[in-house]
Amino acid sequence: MAIYYLLFLSFAYFYILFSKVTICGNDRIIRSCIYGGAILCLLAFRHPSMGIDLGYGGFGGYLGSFQYISSLSFSQVIALPSFLNYEKGYVFFNWFLGFFGNNYQILLIACAIVSIVPIIILFYKESESIELSYIIYLSLQSFLICFSGLRQGISVGICMIAFLFIQEHRYKIFVILVFLAMSFHSSAVLFFLAYPLYYIKISKKGRWISVVAIILTFALKIPLFNVLSKVFKSNVQIQETGAFTFFCIFSLIYVFCFLFAEENEKNNGMLNLVLIACFLTSFSGVYSIAMRTSYYFMNMMPLILPATLKNINNKYFSLSTKLVVVLAFGLFALNSYYSSSWAKSYPYIFFWN
Repeated sequence: MAIYYLLFLSFAYFYILFSKVTICGNDRIIRSCIYGGAILCLLAFRHPSMGIDLGYGGFGGYLGSFQYISSLSFSQVIALPSFLNYEKGYVFFNWFLGFFGNNYQILLIACAIVSIVPIIILFYKESESIELSYIIYLSLQSFLICFSGLRQGISVGICMIAFLFIQEHRYKIFVILVFLAMSFHSSAVLFFLAYPLYYIKISKKGRWISVVAIILTFALKIPLFNVLSKVFKSNVQIQETGAFTFFCIFSLIYVFCFLFAEENEKNNGMLNLVLIACFLTSFSGVYSIAMRTSYYFMNMMPLILPATLKNINNKYFSLSTKLVVVLAFGLFALNSYYSSSWAKSYPYIFFWN
């Protein structure tokens, strides 16, 4: 766990060091690249055994399929009807990487770049505290999925770039990027909701009503899930995943932020997307796919939470809240790395070992 401790302690140190300093210009770019580059290297230079879906040591999984796809000709890739239910964009991505060789590390490095560079850009452009944004991000499942779910990690990254075009009212580029994300993981289709939802103005009263709706959805998740399964004619079975912790954390963040964040279009839009993450995680206790669809929306938390903390004027309340946030997210992240059986993020092993 030493490398994870080092990463969090470094981010926490720089967060404290620069908390009273306005970062701008070249300093902001340099810090964004250093912090994001550290996370990128963490993923890129890990051992191929880290991530259950990678299938290290076997013929299946992402590693085996990469070596198979990269050996095909372009015409064979075009003619490939379906390969392990992989979306076509991911198949072409694997084929393209084959030009650089078929070593496992090529795939891991490429996936780390495509997944994390969008996060670097997002935090550089939008975060009120880059250090705190990375501390929060490292505790989220949307980061942990990059160890195992390579396709969705890339898809989430592309959607984060699409989010930037929501703010610029450039819906055509947004739509193109979401379709591109869908070519890596079809679950990205849900992110089409982000554009209209971002611009819905919700009052404080409406926020409290939404909290009641979240609680009711969680309480009635099993009957609601059964109804939705019948409506969409799905035979998916209920899975008791025990994801109560995520639901509570997301809901508490949502309430805290709408109480203390400055009321403006940007914060309102990000809160709306966090609200969607709350609704999706309310179903995660009975259906694991619901949690995975929330990955596209939960990356708003590393943006809205620093913006909220910046808006708190009471010196002692602000300081204590920042301390709680750093400690809570840090400990939660370390526990997630240690206990995740599917990400296999612990122990961390470098690729040369």
